[in-house]
Amino acid sequence: MTNHLIILENIEDWAPYFPSAQVIAVDDYLQTPSHIASGRAQIINLCHGLEYLSPGYYCSMVAEARGHRVMPSLRTINDLSRKSLYAYDLSDFGTQLDKVIAGL
Repeated sequence: MTNHLIILENIEDWAPYFPSAQVIAVDDYLQTPSHIASGRAQIINLCHGLEYLSPGYYCSMVAEARGHRVMPSLRTINDLSRKSLYAYDLSDFGTQLDKVIAGL
Protein backbone atom coordinates (compact mmCIF):
# COMPACT_ATOMS: atom_id res chain seq x y z
CA MET A 1 0.00 0.00 0.00
CA THR A 2 1.26 3.46 -0.86
CA ASN A 3 1.26 6.05 1.90
CA HIS A 4 0.68 9.67 0.95
CA LEU A 5 2.05 12.78 2.62
CA ILE A 6 1.24 16.35 1.71
CA ILE A 7 4.06 18.72 2.61
CA LEU A 8 3.36 22.43 3.24
CA GLU A 9 5.46 25.37 4.36
CA ASN A 10 2.70 26.65 6.61
CA ILE A 11 0.44 23.97 8.06
CA GLU A 12 -2.21 26.54 8.98
CA ASP A 13 -2.87 27.05 5.24
CA TRP A 14 -4.36 23.56 5.03
CA ALA A 15 -5.69 22.79 8.52
CA PRO A 16 -9.12 24.48 8.22
CA TYR A 17 -9.94 22.55 5.07
CA PHE A 18 -8.72 19.04 5.75
CA PRO A 19 -7.09 18.31 9.08
CA SER A 20 -5.13 15.10 8.71
CA ALA A 21 -2.07 13.32 9.99
CA GLN A 22 -0.99 13.00 6.36
CA VAL A 23 -0.52 16.77 6.07
CA ILE A 24 2.72 17.95 7.67
CA ALA A 25 4.98 20.99 7.69
CA VAL A 26 8.13 20.91 5.59
CA ASP A 27 10.32 21.49 8.65
CA ASP A 28 8.84 18.40 10.35
CA TYR A 29 9.44 16.30 7.25
CA LEU A 30 13.04 17.46 6.88
CA GLN A 31 13.94 17.02 10.55
CA THR A 32 12.28 13.64 11.13
CA PRO A 33 14.27 10.65 9.83
CA SER A 34 11.23 9.01 8.27
CA HIS A 35 7.53 9.66 8.62
CA ILE A 36 6.76 6.40 6.86
CA ALA A 37 8.38 3.38 8.46
CA SER A 38 7.51 0.77 5.86
CA GLY A 39 6.06 0.57 2.39
CA ARG A 40 6.17 2.98 -0.46
CA ALA A 41 5.56 6.68 0.01
CA GLN A 42 4.11 9.30 -2.31
CA ILE A 43 5.09 12.82 -1.32
CA ILE A 44 3.14 15.79 -2.68
CA ASN A 45 5.28 18.88 -2.23
CA LEU A 46 2.98 21.93 -2.08
CA CYS A 47 5.58 24.36 -0.75
CA HIS A 48 5.30 27.90 -2.10
CA GLY A 49 8.93 28.22 -3.15
CA LEU A 50 10.75 25.55 -5.12
CA GLU A 51 13.82 27.58 -6.07
CA TYR A 52 17.30 26.34 -5.25
CA LEU A 53 18.08 26.29 -1.48
CA SER A 54 14.42 26.81 -0.52
CA PRO A 55 12.59 24.47 1.87
CA GLY A 56 10.49 23.15 -1.02
CA TYR A 57 13.61 22.25 -3.00
CA TYR A 58 15.11 20.45 0.00
CA CYS A 59 11.82 18.61 0.58
CA SER A 60 11.97 17.08 -2.91
CA MET A 61 15.67 16.35 -2.54
CA VAL A 62 15.27 14.59 0.83
CA ALA A 63 12.23 12.66 -0.40
CA GLU A 64 14.21 11.29 -3.34
CA ALA A 65 17.13 10.45 -1.05
CA ARG A 66 14.75 8.51 1.22
CA GLY A 67 13.46 6.55 -1.74
CA HIS A 68 10.04 8.20 -1.74
CA ARG A 69 8.21 9.15 -4.92
CA VAL A 70 7.84 12.92 -4.91
CA MET A 71 5.91 15.44 -6.99
CA PRO A 72 7.50 17.61 -8.24
CA SER A 73 10.75 15.73 -8.62
CA LEU A 74 14.14 17.43 -8.54
CA ARG A 75 14.41 16.90 -12.27
CA THR A 76 11.14 18.75 -12.86
CA ILE A 77 12.16 21.60 -10.55
CA ASN A 78 15.54 21.95 -12.25
CA ASP A 79 14.02 21.75 -15.74
CA LEU A 80 11.52 24.50 -14.92
CA SER A 81 14.31 26.71 -13.60
CA ARG A 82 15.88 26.63 -17.08
CA LYS A 83 13.62 28.95 -19.06
CA SER A 84 15.38 28.04 -22.30
CA LEU A 85 13.55 24.68 -22.24
CA TYR A 86 10.10 26.21 -22.49
CA ALA A 87 10.58 29.85 -23.55
CA TYR A 88 9.53 29.16 -27.16
CA ASP A 89 6.24 27.68 -26.03
CA LEU A 90 5.47 30.80 -24.00
CA SER A 91 6.25 33.35 -26.72
CA ASP A 92 2.65 33.28 -28.00
CA PHE A 93 1.09 32.82 -24.58
CA GLY A 94 0.39 36.52 -23.94
CA THR A 95 -1.54 36.92 -27.19
CA GLN A 96 -3.62 33.81 -26.56
CA LEU A 97 -4.34 34.89 -23.00
CA ASP A 98 -5.53 38.31 -24.19
CA LYS A 99 -7.96 36.63 -26.61
CA VAL A 100 -9.39 34.42 -23.88
CA ILE A 101 -9.82 37.35 -21.49
CA ALA A 102 -11.47 39.46 -24.22
CA GLY A 103 -13.92 36.61 -24.84
CA LEU A 104 -15.02 36.63 -21.21
